[in-house]
Amino acid sequence: MTATTVTALETPTPARRRTLAEAQVALVAIVFLLATALAFGAVPAAGMGAGTIAAAWASTRVRYRRDILVLGDSEFCSRVGAAAAGRRRIAARYVLDDDDQLVQAVVPAQVPHHDEVVIDGRYFDRVRSAVPHVLGSDVEVLVVPAGQVDASTFADPLHVGHRWVKRGLDLLGGTLGLLVLLPVLLVAMVAIKVDSPGSPIFSQDRLGAGGRRFRLYKLRTMRANNDDSAHLAYVAALIKGEAEQQDGMFKLVDDPRITRVGAFLRRTSLDEIPQLWNVVRGEMSLVGPRPPMLGEAELYDDRAWQRLRSKPGLTGPWQVSGRCELTFDDMVALDVEYARSWSPLLELQILIKTPKAVLSARGAA
Repeated sequence: MTATTVTALETPTPARRRTLAEAQVALVAIVFLLATALAFGAVPAAGMGAGTIAAAWASTRVRYRRDILVLGDSEFCSRVGAAAAGRRRIAARYVLDDDDQLVQAVVPAQVPHHDEVVIDGRYFDRVRSAVPHVLGSDVEVLVVPAGQVDASTFADPLHVGHRWVKRGLDLLGGTLGLLVLLPVLLVAMVAIKVDSPGSPIFSQDRLGAGGRRFRLYKLRTMRANNDDSAHLAYVAALIKGEAEQQDGMFKLVDDPRITRVGAFLRRTSLDEIPQLWNVVRGEMSLVGPRPPMLGEAELYDDRAWQRLRSKPGLTGPWQVSGRCELTFDDMVALDVEYARSWSPLLELQILIKTPKAVLSARGAA
């Protein structure tokens, strides 16, 4: 393995793009302040609005310099350097050779010093087997399918203006959703506690945008301290295309781990109310891919990893298109297309379709 320091590459964001972003930020701020004022009054609106906008600025800030660790062959590393010119700074690149022991020794020591790891998809399995903790860490991971590098490789799925619009919708929808659904949440928590022992809130590590780990919250729908091996085995078969439908769905049906109250909460999607807190915190979005479990993501190939370029969501194209009636490949295709073609109109269309999908319980179990 060889290491080469690459000259810093940096260009400022064009003034026109920055002006557009600032205009969209102002629009989102005005909408949020008006909605908060209508819900709570003018005085609380000022404080909540200022705090929320500051949080939005911090969570969506644009970084013009990033330290990138590139893992691939020499040609891939050179192409990454050219594609990243004017977008990000590459601090170091490592050409993978056949010495996996060297990979295990060098890569873990380098990862903490970088903002992002870029992996040639052809080396994805080797990196995952040699240094599995690189995936699901605090470092963003970008997997380039089959080493296909072009000018759009390092482009963010959403440009800065769209990120502000999406974050504004998330903050508004997440805050108001928690307030409106608080009585439902409290009743559901009491019902869960009466139905079975254990905490009514269930938390689990999931992978978010770029493979970053975060703590997801849900209402508990299963018995406490259950075994996830059966679920992970079925997910593995689903990813490999070997799973068979049960009652028309690619999902475990009549799972003995699910409680009576839990079955109702799942059919109505009420178990996902606590995830609104993840939305407010910026770990999730109202709309996006379903967040995978760590054990599930360990089975992803370089193509499936592309769905992690977007922040996970409460709802998304998979949820409004049939959910568990679709194959895993269908889900990946929908998530990748959503990130590629995102617009405020598409976001609203999915949000509008969500209540109908929830009420119909299509593809739910």
